[in-house]
Amino acid sequence: MTADLVGLRLEVAGHRDFWLPRGERPGWVDNALTQTEAWLPGSGEPALRATLLSPARVYELEAISARRRVAVLGAVTPPDGEPCLIRALLEASTAGKHLADCGDLEFACASLASLDARELLGEVASGLTAPSLRAPDPDGAPPTALVVGDASLTERKAIERRLWTHGVRVEAFLDQPYRRIPAAVERVQAFKGSFLVLNIPGCGDVAGQLLGAANAATGPLFILQEEELEYLLLELDDRLDEASVDLTEPPTDAVKPQGWRTAAEQARSLQGQDGSFVLTKKCSAGLEKTPYPNAARMVDQLEKLARLAAKWTEREGSLNGSFEEWARAEEGLEIALRDKKLTALKLHRFEHDGRSYSREPHVQVDDAKAFTECGRIYFAIDKRPYRFIVDHIGLHPY
Repeated sequence: MTADLVGLRLEVAGHRDFWLPRGERPGWVDNALTQTEAWLPGSGEPALRATLLSPARVYELEAISARRRVAVLGAVTPPDGEPCLIRALLEASTAGKHLADCGDLEFACASLASLDARELLGEVASGLTAPSLRAPDPDGAPPTALVVGDASLTERKAIERRLWTHGVRVEAFLDQPYRRIPAAVERVQAFKGSFLVLNIPGCGDVAGQLLGAANAATGPLFILQEEELEYLLLELDDRLDEASVDLTEPPTDAVKPQGWRTAAEQARSLQGQDGSFVLTKKCSAGLEKTPYPNAARMVDQLEKLARLAAKWTEREGSLNGSFEEWARAEEGLEIALRDKKLTALKLHRFEHDGRSYSREPHVQVDDAKAFTECGRIYFAIDKRPYRFIVDHIGLHPY
């Protein structure tokens, strides 16, 4: 093993080769073997050998203090184990164009199916040089994305790196689409890549035209509404995860109607004589057509919300703590009082009995699921009289 690593040569995407000095034994070999064996009992040496001698990818990272840094990615399946991502970070001092020493090695491993694997890739992405970030994929053409909307240089870099973490490359950024709407619409219509990302808060004329143009796009459409970069990246993660869900399974509509016919009646029956729990006419009329796949779970959440409404009426809205904490303690409901996307799209208001209400409060029936399985109950919290008015039952309304 040691002899194979003397003078190790790695082909780096977008950069010249990373070539350890010949005739010099890397001092990190023994420690690396100990680490890999600890993570992968019985497979440590084969995993290290495969990663360094036959890597799947090698990428250049930004240099720190005149030390050249590369990320080496590999994969291994231990006996009776799950496939694992191997990430090795090699860094060494430079002397001109050459390495002056064998440097240091940092090794990490994670199951390919875990979030830890994504975190490892995210760490690599955060330090990539531009040539490595945009280097051709050795396995062929990766999925591509067209990103439409205003973004600072920092935001563009962060979005590009986050897409790279998911195996997606940015084909282009289309900035300031509202200044040249016809050209933006034409560019969106011509896009034939994998993902179209619209980062345009609100629902103005420009967004409407771009959405209309996007209907003919070949790939999934992601509409991002978050303005803060941290939350925008998390939203992008969610959309990409949803797109990875296997959509080849038979649609649930074939088995859902009977369940929702019964569930609809159960939901309507929760409207008691005390008036504490009310469904709007629109909400009640659309129950049988609700696309949410788990009718029984939704009824369970509605029953809990109805009980909470009765307690709200009895207490006349008087609480000692926050509404969210009270709902969780009383009925185990996860409730959020704000929905920035709903407000940005101007979908947060509704009329009932001649009055206008906000339906931002909502029960988070599910989270961390595909968009087609993420249940929501949107309702208004009324104080004249004390009651809950439910205006939407199903999936996200946007």
